[in-house]
Amino acid sequence: MDSCAGSLVGNTILKSGKCAVLCSGRSSTICLRNSVSHGKQGAFWIQGDSRVRLVNNVMRNNVKAGLQVSHRACPTVTGNSIHEGQGGGIVVHDCASGHFAHNVIENSMRAGIGVMDHAAPYMEMNEIRGNEGGGAIMTGACSPVMVGNKLSANGFVGVGFKESCSALFIDNTVEANAGYGMLLQGSCSVHVQGCKIAGNARTGVCVCDQ
Repeated sequence: MDSCAGSLVGNTILKSGKCAVLCSGRSSTICLRNSVSHGKQGAFWIQGDSRVRLVNNVMRNNVKAGLQVSHRACPTVTGNSIHEGQGGGIVVHDCASGHFAHNVIENSMRAGIGVMDHAAPYMEMNEIRGNEGGGAIMTGACSPVMVGNKLSANGFVGVGFKESCSALFIDNTVEANAGYGMLLQGSCSVHVQGCKIAGNARTGVCVCDQ
């Protein structure tokens, strides 16, 4: 989809040998109300300088990530359902950014959201629940902003900040996770404000060296 500005609406895309939908270059396509499942390298992969919009899509039972965003891409991702992935839900890495709002990310075998390698996404009002590898894991010199999200009933940790991550974590709810509510580890720098952290199986907020 290099430099493409069309639309992908109401399709069923399943059992792809690699990722189901690849958007790269300077594409600005809108992907609306598609059902994408059982992709062997995930549902959507957004890369390059793409400014794709993903709206109200369903991504389920994909290998690797439901949505992978990399290499300076900056998509707008709203109202999507990403669930039952054999890998993570959303992975943002390699200097990518983007706006992620009002999505449901649930029941992934790994983390619901992973941010790493100088990525800087803005995430607001998402539901992140029931993911075995944790709700959200931030690592590797990334700088995410998370506002008004709910992270609940995840395994290991509600949200983890590691290594040299620098983040803003504001007005989020972190509750009923199977491990820590929040884990701040290593040389991360995180501003936490106005959050509700309740009912987590281990420590609500753990700050440690390793």
